[in-house]
Amino acid sequence: MLKHSWQSKLIISTFVISLLVSLAFIYFSERLQYKQTHLITKNIASNYVNLIQNNLSQALSATYPLAALIRKQNGNAEG
Repeated sequence: MLKHSWQSKLIISTFVISLLVSLAFIYFSERLQYKQTHLITKNIASNYVNLIQNNLSQALSATYPLAALIRKQNGNAEG
């Protein structure tokens, strides 16, 4: 009878430990995947920000000499 009780406790303990280890593994795996996805998303957003900044800079670069010319002529746009 004593041997049967000891085996039962060993089986339950093994099950509980296995369950806890499995849950910890799943939790840390999910956290790692979340962090990787977050980093990838952040990098993509950063690339788009740089692309938009470059496009705006190129689009506005032609207006800087025109603005300087208008300032030089005190607001008179006619040459």
